[in-house]
Amino acid sequence: MGTIIGIASVKGGVGKSTIAANAVGWLARHGRSTILVDCDEASNRTSSNWVGEALPDVPIRLVGDANELWDQLPALRTEADYVVVDTPGTSEMIRQVFMRSDIAIIPTKAGKAEADPLIASVRLLRQAQEIRGGRPKPHVVLSQVGKRFRNTRAMIELAEKLQMPLARTALYFTPRHPEACDHGTFIWKVNEARVFAADLDELFYEILPETRPKRAMNE
Repeated sequence: MGTIIGIASVKGGVGKSTIAANAVGWLARHGRSTILVDCDEASNRTSSNWVGEALPDVPIRLVGDANELWDQLPALRTEADYVVVDTPGTSEMIRQVFMRSDIAIIPTKAGKAEADPLIASVRLLRQAQEIRGGRPKPHVVLSQVGKRFRNTRAMIELAEKLQMPLARTALYFTPRHPEACDHGTFIWKVNEARVFAADLDELFYEILPETRPKRAMNE
């Protein structure tokens, strides 16, 4: 049975599609079979377009209906090691994703306008966890933040207040990710941008520790 990774937030523009596409590319790079489920049809840079161009052999499912998503996910987990779900900001779709996922990733930017969306997303997560006995396992990920942004500390404190696990690795703001998307590739394949790939390595090793090479685990 494969692992379902739901990437969700009630707010757009927080990096859901960027994380979803890079997760698929990263898992494929590490030899894991992966299916992308793209439910975020309104996104300017859809993860399905990105992955479809960069990794044409990776299966992609476009699902725009919450009930259809609920029906399809159990079967999809039998077809690959990982199923990565990129969701829109609709509560019903997010609720269905959290009810089916093993791992939930909630991206959030730093800023005063980001607090309420994070609280709302966590509320939907907790509803699913209450029904499912603590599942899915959550990870709040700071996305598109700057190391010196004044509001970054406030979002860290909010995650602590909500008692939500915050990933140690943040995805700092860089134009390299959208540039890689526009060129149908990933930053670890772009010579002048490979330095930014280290953040992705650390983030995904943290969220998916089973993918870390054994030698690295023993270090």
